[in-house]
Amino acid sequence: MGLGVGFGDGVGFGDAFSTLLRYCFSGSFAIGAGYASIMAYDKRFDALRCFDEEILGEIVREGEARLEAQLQAANASDQRAMAWAGFLVTVALAAVGASFTLMLGKHHNVVAGIAFGFAICTIASAIFAINSVRPSAFCFPGNSPENWLPDCWAMPIGAKAENWLQARCEQASALNNRIAENTRWAEASGVNLRRSMDLLVLSVCVWAVLAVFATIAQPA
Repeated sequence: MGLGVGFGDGVGFGDAFSTLLRYCFSGSFAIGAGYASIMAYDKRFDALRCFDEEILGEIVREGEARLEAQLQAANASDQRAMAWAGFLVTVALAAVGASFTLMLGKHHNVVAGIAFGFAICTIASAIFAINSVRPSAFCFPGNSPENWLPDCWAMPIGAKAENWLQARCEQASALNNRIAENTRWAEASGVNLRRSMDLLVLSVCVWAVLAVFATIAQPA
């Protein structure tokens, strides 16, 4: 989706601002398969029944290790995104302060408007950064004890040996679903963070050029 807002074709500030908000929040909450689909059993993992206990245990162990690594990477990414968002908010507040200072001078209203426009774009960039931080959306390692209740199993409870095989297969399936869901969340967060950075770079270039032209055209 692209953001095309014109100021000379009858588009009002309210319409432009609402378009900007829709662009900032587009896709922010569309990711997420939900608990039911994450815990749904994938029949492909019935093929693991041919492996012995040691191999099944290694499959589950590697899945848990990957899930833990995803969580650590997500936490580090969240910290970077929050630091970036904090920087953007600081820049936006400085731009708003500069715009009001210029307006009080009564000789630089155009430049003040440009500074305020840059502040709005910086706030939008901060919204993108904040949208990329969703630690609660990630699937965490471990399991809830209630998921071991007999009615939560994909197959009826049978002999002990059969139960062990089924438990391992369902563990592997649940881990695979969680890893895939985390990957989708990570990709969505990365898109938002890249949008934030791209928007700031574009804003600096556009508003800086406008500020130069406004200063040149400003009467002495």
